[in-house]
Amino acid sequence: MIVAGALLLAVAACGGAGPEAGSGRTGGGVDRGGSVTVLAAVGEMPGFDPVKLANVGTGIERAAMVMDTLLYRDDITGEVRPKLAESMTSADGRVWVLKLRRGVMFSDGTPLDAEAVVFNVKRHTAPESTSVAKPLLADLKSVEATGDLEVTFTLKDVNGSFPVIFTASTPASLVGSPKALADPGNFNEHPVGAGAFVLQSWTRDSEMVFAKNPEYWETGKPYLDRVTYQVMTGTQTITDTMLSGAAHSALVNAGVWPQYKGNESIKLWPPLGGGAAVVPNGSRPIGADERVRRAISLAFDPQTTKKVIMGDTDVWDGSLDCVPFAPGSPVCSPEDTPRQDPRPGQGAHRRVRRRRRRPRRRAEVLPIAHHAGDLSPERTEEDRPQREGHRRGRGDARGDRGQRRL
Repeated sequence: MIVAGALLLAVAACGGAGPEAGSGRTGGGVDRGGSVTVLAAVGEMPGFDPVKLANVGTGIERAAMVMDTLLYRDDITGEVRPKLAESMTSADGRVWVLKLRRGVMFSDGTPLDAEAVVFNVKRHTAPESTSVAKPLLADLKSVEATGDLEVTFTLKDVNGSFPVIFTASTPASLVGSPKALADPGNFNEHPVGAGAFVLQSWTRDSEMVFAKNPEYWETGKPYLDRVTYQVMTGTQTITDTMLSGAAHSALVNAGVWPQYKGNESIKLWPPLGGGAAVVPNGSRPIGADERVRRAISLAFDPQTTKKVIMGDTDVWDGSLDCVPFAPGSPVCSPEDTPRQDPRPGQGAHRRVRRRRRRPRRRAEVLPIAHHAGDLSPERTEEDRPQREGHRRGRGDARGDRGQRRL
């Protein structure tokens, strides 16, 4: 069955979710201090060594708490913005220059400079490396420190999307202290980075506690004193924990969304900038056959899909106008979405016969399951330092073939 599950980010109001939820307010109206508890529903992470991390949801979002990311990608616009790096520019798309912020230090007192970035990148590209970032950097001809705070990347070919690799979409965005990484095994359990938090304690398969990094480079951040990630994989257990007020944030499956309705202390954040769809591989005979694509489309009734996958909530109204994005999403552009009519008896077979001689050999988005892609609420980067940690389904630098996330 070619469908995808759906998730939403459930966020409890800090005012009523535990005695340590908040402990102060700035002049600008931002709460400072206190702690939050996040339920890591995907599962335990393998460790903090960047070369061992795979993607968001399985550890990158937690590692970024300690190491931050070189760059940041906006969930809605797709724009790549500065983070640990001040900029990443190129005149020809082949030679890229990354400039780092001055004065950023790792929590062990060593500087986050160009040499540190080069050291981390080369760990991903090493012959013996099994990092998921290795194929993303396969086009890298050379990387060198061309200044104390300047790194120059030279590619074998033009790549206008190269900076995306250094956002939280991939582990290449994480920079660990070279001094600490001299012992990879110890670093995996006791990471050292330049992020907003430091790892305070970790009980595997139970919880991970992060404490505020007083030396964080961004003045006034982070707002929180402590963040706790708890590993909890049971759907109903997660729901019960959230409804009881014992946790502040969690990813929740569509099947339990109705249980959150009417609870004013919990906000469900629907997908804003992402979605999912089945995309046949148009370079293969089956995927290139329009009759097959039409048959798959006819197999799914939008209203039934809405009930089964979306928990019959109002996250999706069953419309096909913005597949794979939900109508109302900031990235929904009906005028750019191919018109689709999966209903039987609408001339589909006649159209197939007419085009049989010249089938279009390209991937086509099918009008079926589309769901939560961006799992984060629409808030500013300043209010949510780890915002990218929840992103999912927008597509990344890998460009999967056959079935891919959009």
